[in-house]
Amino acid sequence: MSHYAIGVIVNSVSPDDYHNDYVEPVDNYKYTIESMLAYYNEHMYVPQYETECYCSRNKKDKLANEMVMKETGKSIEDLNKEYELRKPFSTIEDADLAWKEISKEYFKIKYEIFKSLPAQKDSDCPECLGTGKYKTMYNPNSKWDYWVIGGRWKDMYPEIDLSTTAIPVKYILDNIDEYSELFGYVLPNIEWVERGKMGWFGIVSDDTEMEDWKQEQKQLLQKYVDGYMVVVVDCHI
Repeated sequence: MSHYAIGVIVNSVSPDDYHNDYVEPVDNYKYTIESMLAYYNEHMYVPQYETECYCSRNKKDKLANEMVMKETGKSIEDLNKEYELRKPFSTIEDADLAWKEISKEYFKIKYEIFKSLPAQKDSDCPECLGTGKYKTMYNPNSKWDYWVIGGRWKDMYPEIDLSTTAIPVKYILDNIDEYSELFGYVLPNIEWVERGKMGWFGIVSDDTEMEDWKQEQKQLLQKYVDGYMVVVVDCHI
């Protein structure tokens, strides 16, 4: 499973006092944050709909692994061996970074192959009875199963405790070349914007290169420079 940081953009509750160096306690925004993130709750049920069965995804995943092996000459086992050779790690963050460096290209190729594969069917599947489709109430917009303000990223900006402090959008904009760890944003209209699709173990598919992501962030944040704050949230999925 994966942790990643997002910035939730909210209207300042004290617009008369707002300026580019102004900070506010996150307690001012807890209810707003909860309301904005609720739409993306993995535990929220939605009206029943039909989707691709897990048996089809499992078959596609296996095929994709075989095709990546042919293309790169590497398997998941090879990646794990390379990871083991790099141990020990000083911190969890170093371990996460090492795995991402080792596996990034593999999973990038695999994701493209997986997307291109047609649906598969398993005649023995008890869930879909061989149709390749089943009905579910799982939230298709899910982005988290739990979250906490600040979390692992509370010290992302050394001079600010992000577990207790909301910061102006301008602050992030001014420091984006130095600190670019935010994976995405929730906008005031509750739209979710992100660098890629976060998967298990910190693996990102459909990823945007970091320099391109920085430029996208700059264009996005420029719209919210005046009177908006950001609360950094550690999401888990």
